[in-house]
Amino acid sequence: MDEFADLYEKLHKQCSYYSRHLGHLKALIENDDWMRVVDGSMSGRALLLGNSEITNALILFNTRMLDTGRDTITVRRLAKNVPTEQDIKRHHAARMIEIGIEYPLDRYFLARKHFIAAYRELRGNSTNSKLRSLRDYTLAHNIEPEAEPERATLNDLLELTDAVTNLVDLAGYIVTSSRGFYRDLSGRSERETRMLYAALPTLAAIESE
Repeated sequence: MDEFADLYEKLHKQCSYYSRHLGHLKALIENDDWMRVVDGSMSGRALLLGNSEITNALILFNTRMLDTGRDTITVRRLAKNVPTEQDIKRHHAARMIEIGIEYPLDRYFLARKHFIAAYRELRGNSTNSKLRSLRDYTLAHNIEPEAEPERATLNDLLELTDAVTNLVDLAGYIVTSSRGFYRDLSGRSERETRMLYAALPTLAAIESE
């Protein structure tokens, strides 16, 4: 359980960072007129990225989270260390003593089952199997390779990213009883970006005066 909790804490930092940016990306995807805006003013500094930058960021995030390296901190390693029900029981028994509140454990056992099922589904994700080819193409700065790279749509990559963050979210619930953190973080960023995007014409008009 300690190894699982430690891995979760490390993955949580990465997922928190990317979930915030994922919200920005989702808001930008709704706009057909992709544009770069670097506003150096104090009133609304922003960098809105285009389609290729969004795709590259998602490819690199998912490649990092699903790496097969032996010593890397990934969701694969997290899944290999999934705690038993007895481990979960001991962990929360100690936690209940620490916080002075008793609560039922069935929900954590159910979360464990959902975690195992979600990881099994993630392993079968077709976009997951394309990551190595997509990453190699991306790191080559889009230079056309001799062999045709695997293809994945932006929606494919967004769905894979959501599946990865959902898995880490389930791990967080097993360890800390918290759930929905990445969804909420992404949602806040999405709303902020929509508001900023809508305000850009007004900001530009004000600064031109």
